[in-house]
Amino acid sequence: MDNQNTTNEFKIRILILLAIADKDFHKDEDKMIKSLLKKRNVDMQNYETIKNEIFNSEDNFDNLCRDSLKKINNEDDQQDLLKILFLLSMADLILHEDELRFIELCAVEWGIYGNNLKEMINN
Repeated sequence: MDNQNTTNEFKIRILILLAIADKDFHKDEDKMIKSLLKKRNVDMQNYETIKNEIFNSEDNFDNLCRDSLKKINNEDDQQDLLKILFLLSMADLILHEDELRFIELCAVEWGIYGNNLKEMINN
């Protein structure tokens, strides 16, 4: 598996993890994730497999998140993924506490703070 496919799979994992941060995975979230990935030309070949792995994992949510976040090393990928996470979190026009916590975890893990994060939100 090449590096881009691996990065794409972890992007998918992270989006699914955000969607289940509130302990519920809605069909609308599933559709939006697929739409966002398609718009960014992310290969979704393993989408269902990745989703099932997450749903059936015995690992706790925080560990799944941290392990996935560590796999996105490229700064451009990190910033693009944060933008996608904001879009997904605002799909229902309400930013839930669990979603905000997840996005903050991403920003901290990737070292994106303050003005950089505010600029992303404003864009």
